[in-house]
Amino acid sequence: MREDAASPFLPRFIRLMGRNTASVEITYADYAVARNFLSAIDDWFKTIPRSIENKTMKFLQSYSYWIPRAGRFATAVIVTGIVVGILPHFITAKEMNLLNLAQFFLWSGLGVYVAYTLAGWSTSFAEMAIDSWSEVSYIKLNRGDEIEIAKIQKENRGHLLKGICGGLGMVVVDIVAKLTATIVIGYVGLE
Repeated sequence: MREDAASPFLPRFIRLMGRNTASVEITYADYAVARNFLSAIDDWFKTIPRSIENKTMKFLQSYSYWIPRAGRFATAVIVTGIVVGILPHFITAKEMNLLNLAQFFLWSGLGVYVAYTLAGWSTSFAEMAIDSWSEVSYIKLNRGDEIEIAKIQKENRGHLLKGICGGLGMVVVDIVAKLTATIVIGYVGLE
């Protein structure tokens, strides 16, 4: 289930549930016996060693669905601010006509949309990486268990790195938008 939970096509609920899995199946013999057996298993699960709870990741996972929304909104606001800042370079009193105005708004609308979409992809990648991170609980009986524990801890570090890269991707989109606006202003100034 851990391997399947990383798919971006699964609903968020299933990805979240994929982090916390344990399955117990008791063939019914007697209600009291089955109930005592289940109670013993529950008590055993509570004693399994776990890594220290990462409150930051728990918080981020609780609100990870806001990451793409906030990222897209922030990018739309930033890029719209950039467009407003370069508006005076394109629309001047002496060269003001409807064609220049329409071209400016169409190109700037396309720029805002592209930046919005790229930031959404980047932050969705961050959301999926954060949702894929899991708390490690383990039973270390032999060398094979140690290898699996190390593998899961490495996967968690990878998910954390992917989440950071997804967040940085949004920042890169905003920086590229600003650089593009600066280059376009320089190009218009040379004409």
